[in-house]
Amino acid sequence: MRLYDKAFKHQNREAKIIALASLLFGGLFYGFGNSRLFPMPVLFQAAGLSLIIYSVFVATAYLLKEYRVSVEKNDKKEGEIRELYDLIVYERKGKREPKVCHIGLNTIKSVKIVTKESLKASKKEKLDGFRYIYDNRFLWKERIEIVAKTGDYTSVIYLSVDPSLLQLLIENT
Repeated sequence: MRLYDKAFKHQNREAKIIALASLLFGGLFYGFGNSRLFPMPVLFQAAGLSLIIYSVFVATAYLLKEYRVSVEKNDKKEGEIRELYDLIVYERKGKREPKVCHIGLNTIKSVKIVTKESLKASKKEKLDGFRYIYDNRFLWKERIEIVAKTGDYTSVIYLSVDPSLLQLLIENT
């Protein structure tokens, strides 16, 4: 049984424009480098190849990924909602949809919305764990930050903002 299930599809107009522009200008620069009109063609070729690589990076990181966040019932038979449900994140690339994150709601220590400014201010704090970003927006303004204690370390998970998911997580942590 699922309490929450939503797929976050990319709506990255900026990423599409940047990937297309980088690919276009990369091809032009690489072509100018091959034309022998300039004294140092290797510089144009290197710049063109760098832009082409950057466009592939933007496309694979922001345009070809979709995340699906789900709060699903685990194997336990009795207890509070915190103990009975898990937060699961699936990453879709093409037709496959492997599970990339699976934590129990009882391991979540805090849930809040963070902005870019608040992350810059708190960047000086060091964590003894890992940061996972499951948000495919290119220019984001805010994200849901989940701090979870898993094993001996602390994990910070960033998700796309959805009011119903935020409400569900805050009520059950």
